[in-house]
Amino acid sequence: MVGIFAGGHSSRMGTSKALLLAPDQSGRNLLERLHDEVARVLPLSRCVVVGRRSEHTHLAFHQIEDAAPDCGPLGGLVALLGLAESEGKSAVLAIACDYPSLSGDLVLRLATECPEAGLLSPYLADRHQPLFARYSVQLLEPLRQRLDGGEFALMPFFRDRDAARLALTEEEKGQLVDWDCPEDMGKKGP
Repeated sequence: MVGIFAGGHSSRMGTSKALLLAPDQSGRNLLERLHDEVARVLPLSRCVVVGRRSEHTHLAFHQIEDAAPDCGPLGGLVALLGLAESEGKSAVLAIACDYPSLSGDLVLRLATECPEAGLLSPYLADRHQPLFARYSVQLLEPLRQRLDGGEFALMPFFRDRDAARLALTEEEKGQLVDWDCPEDMGKKGP
């Protein structure tokens, strides 16, 4: 199961990042482009949009609510893992909607490499990437406990779990340059 995280407030961008026009000249927004990339490489995987926003209701994607409001990505992750568990899935991919250059091929690598790893993500700029990561459904309960305890940061969870690292080429690192504010929209990767 793949969850595209699009429920953030986008306060620095000033508008929904998911609805920004993709730079590939296709006329699609970032959410549509990413959904298409996921469907291309993982055609049998269910793909949902994590975090309901009123601006996204016109899109034809299944959207799920965060498990709790105003707790950052953790609420969405707990909801996504809960849905996956209820459907008998063993893992989820959590992917932010604001990667304008993310390829399906890199998504496929995240889905298939290090199958024994319960927690996998690239390690860039001295940190894991919690919104380009694979989570085992077995992590649902410890993440739910963090949520219930008001510990919303995901970085300590990655350190505590000794998360596996997905090695990336320089080109792949460039695919994980995200758009957080209008100035980012012209950036290219390393």
